[in-house]
Amino acid sequence: MEEQYFKELIEQCRGGKRRYGAITDEKELRANLRMHCIPEMMLDGPVPAYEDFLEARRKLMAQKIKSWFETL
Repeated sequence: MEEQYFKELIEQCRGGKRRYGAITDEKELRANLRMHCIPEMMLDGPVPAYEDFLEARRKLMAQKIKSWFETL
């Protein structure tokens, strides 16, 4: 199910049928994923196992929190 969702998101950004939200540009989609700490690997091939996704997301979240604290 997740694999189909991300495949349809990419298709939407490449001129396909709009199914999810208003993002229709791949750069904007990737920026949105980064903003929400969703690994971009979700768009670049087979969806990884859930544990691998969680590990990658934890690292992204830790980097985001570290960057935020460095601005204080």
